[in-house]
Amino acid sequence: MEPRVIQASATQGIEAQSSTNKVLRNTYWLLSLTLFFSAAMTAVAVSVNAQPMHWLLSLGGMIGLLFALQSMRNSVWALPLTFAFTGFMGWTMGPMIGYYLAAPGGASIVGNALFGTAAVFLSLSAYVITTKKDFSFLGGFCSPA
Repeated sequence: MEPRVIQASATQGIEAQSSTNKVLRNTYWLLSLTLFFSAAMTAVAVSVNAQPMHWLLSLGGMIGLLFALQSMRNSVWALPLTFAFTGFMGWTMGPMIGYYLAAPGGASIVGNALFGTAAVFLSLSAYVITTKKDFSFLGGFCSPA
């Protein structure tokens, strides 16, 4: 009788780990897609030499999209609103990135910021995934809820 209990708990542990891995994989996939979309919108804004938005329009658009995303978080519109928000952020960053790219040595400034951010994100993600350390105690600090 006891081997069955051990087998059942081992199977449940494997299923829980598989579920956790699937959630992590889907989260990183969505994060990478939204970052790519934001970078693409920034590249489009730089290539068309978009002019900076008025700060009130930019702030209102971001806050409005965040409120819309929060109110629709459990509907089918949450994913398109997420992409709208990241795309809007990318578009509004375009003129600033274009300004730095036009400056002397600007390409290295933008490149260092890009690769530095990527290196920190990847190293911290690898640390958390390999050590299995629980950072849920930061939940109250990181989330507004």
